[in-house]
Amino acid sequence: AMNNLKYLIRYNNCTSLNELNNKSKIVCTLTTNELPTTIHKVSTLICDNSDITTLPLTLIKLQYLSIKYTFITNIPFSYVNLIYLDANESYHLNSISEYNTKLKVLKCNYTNITTIPDTLVNLEYIDCVRCKRLSKVPQQLNNLKHINCVGCKKLNYLPLSNIYEFINCCDTCITSIPSSPIKYLHCSCNFNNIPSLIKLVINNISITLSNLPNLKYLVCINCYVDLIDLPNLTELHLSNTAVLNNPTLTVHKVSLNYMYRSSIKFLNIKQLELYNSAFIANGLNK
Repeated sequence: AMNNLKYLIRYNNCTSLNELNNKSKIVCTLTTNELPTTIHKVSTLICDNSDITTLPLTLIKLQYLSIKYTFITNIPFSYVNLIYLDANESYHLNSISEYNTKLKVLKCNYTNITTIPDTLVNLEYIDCVRCKRLSKVPQQLNNLKHINCVGCKKLNYLPLSNIYEFINCCDTCITSIPSSPIKYLHCSCNFNNIPSLIKLVINNISITLSNLPNLKYLVCINCYVDLIDLPNLTELHLSNTAVLNNPTLTVHKVSLNYMYRSSIKFLNIKQLELYNSAFIANGLNK
C-alpha cells in the first residue's frame, strides 16, 4: 500500500502526501487500489482503468469524477457537489446516491444500476446504454436535453422534459415520446408530430411521417411507412421497409438495403447505393 501511495504521489507530480492533499485534481495510476482518506480539496478525480473498489467519503468538494472500467460499486452520499460523473463500463456500479443532487451529466453505460434517483433534478445529459437492470428514472427532469437509453430493456418510460434535443430509446419498452423540440430521435415506438426533427431513425414500427419541415436525415429499418410532406429531406436510408404511399421525394443521397419494389419517385438524386436490392423507382432521375 505504501509503494502504491508513493507511486500515486509521483504520478501527480507531487513530492509528499501533504502536497497531494492540496491538489485540486488527482489522476490515478492503473495500479492504484485505494486513495488516502486525508484528501479533501480535490475537485477533479480520474480513476479510469484503476484497481480502486471504493471511493473516500472525504471528497466533499468533488465536482468531476471519472471511474470508467473500474470495480467501484457505488457513489458516496457525501459527494454533494458532484456535477459530472462518467462511470461507463464500470459493470459493478449498482447505485448512485440520492444526495448527488447537483449532478448535471451522468454517463453510466453498461453498468448494473437499477434506479436513477428522483432527487437528481438538475440532470441535463444521461447516457445509460445497455443498463439492463435499469427500470426507474425520474418522472420529470426539466433541464434534460439528452438521453440515450438504448438497450435498457426494463425501462418503459422517459422523464418528461420540455427541452429535449436528443433521444435514443431503441430496444427498450418505451411506448411514447414526450412533446419537446427534439432534433435527433432514434426509437421503436410511434410519436406525435415533432416539427423540430432534423434526424430520425426508426425501427420495427408502422407510422405516417408527415409535416416534418426540418427533417433532413431519415433511416427506416423493418418499417411500414407513409412519407408525406418532407420538403427538406436530403438523405434517405431504407432497409427492409415498405413505403405505403406514392411519394415524390427530392433527395440527394439514397441508400436501399433489401428493397425490391417501391412506388417512390425520386428527383435530383446525386448518390444512389443499392445493397441486396433489385430496386425499381418510378421516374428516377440522377
